[in-house]
Amino acid sequence: MSETDGWRRLSGRMLVIHPIQELLRAWPVLIGLVFAGTAGGQGSWWSLGGAIIVVVAGMMRWFTTTYRVSAEQVQVRRGLLRRQLLTVPRDRIRTVDVTANLLHRSLGLAKIEVGTGRTDRKDEAVKLDALHVAEATRLRAELLHRAPARRETAPQETAAPRETLLAAVPAAWVRYGPFTLTGLVTVGVIAGVFGRAVNEAHIDPGRLGPVSTLLDRWEHAAVPVEIAVLVAVLAVAVAIASTLGYVLAFYGFRLTRNALGTLHVTRGLITTRSTTIEERRLHGVEISEPLLLRAVRGARCLAITTGLRVGRGAERGGSLLLPPAPRAEAERVGTLVLGRR
Repeated sequence: MSETDGWRRLSGRMLVIHPIQELLRAWPVLIGLVFAGTAGGQGSWWSLGGAIIVVVAGMMRWFTTTYRVSAEQVQVRRGLLRRQLLTVPRDRIRTVDVTANLLHRSLGLAKIEVGTGRTDRKDEAVKLDALHVAEATRLRAELLHRAPARRETAPQETAAPRETLLAAVPAAWVRYGPFTLTGLVTVGVIAGVFGRAVNEAHIDPGRLGPVSTLLDRWEHAAVPVEIAVLVAVLAVAVAIASTLGYVLAFYGFRLTRNALGTLHVTRGLITTRSTTIEERRLHGVEISEPLLLRAVRGARCLAITTGLRVGRGAERGGSLLLPPAPRAEAERVGTLVLGRR
């Protein structure tokens, strides 16, 4: 399809991205095919056939996905058997997220997600995966940096808009990570996966020497001691997981203000994320102090914007202006963000 009518394709490198992503999503099904074919002695052929179907389906996403950006709206056309045309008015756009995991970054690609506050349904979200990094950056500016009419006699205005740094996260703030409890879910998931793997492999941990010794001592310990040990072990595991999660999510965190009227947040170690929020859509800020974080005089700063989540789930919803940090710093960032309004 030509681009003369304004329709554009995603990067051809997504022919590598999507098959891998689909294989990762479909691994339970592929394993099931192996067991289903084992009875007939053709388990490997069943799994190979399933893998080929998954890879082809992933590649078809490139051939069936196009997008178009006009002065009034953004359109995404996708689907093969069920053709879908998603149209979003540009004046409904609240944020633009640019993310890139390790696979994206190795290929020079990024994923764009447009936040409109219109719906949380995945099949109605405006997502473009994947674009070249330069195209993703240009598209983000095109969607949100709608500056007033420019004077035609000022060649210097072609320069990039000025960015003002409002906040950056130093390494010392990682001490607030253990007080977020974000690692509680991680520990639960790891424990569940490990338990299931041990059960499927028919391994009895109690027969292992060190584990057997610990279990023997555990059986002869007093109940209060057992409870205290469980609480201590869980607390240490959650603290370590929460700290690691803090580093992965907020490494290199920077909050800047663009001269064209947007706030720009960049963060992430393995998966990088860049979120842009229009200031004209900003209704206020929230200083969030969960119980444990308040105990160490910490807080988060969140944007209050139509269509974005605040409080619980704010990081995922794109409204985070400052991660867990000293309360005074959260208040300073809130004042800076609102000071221009």
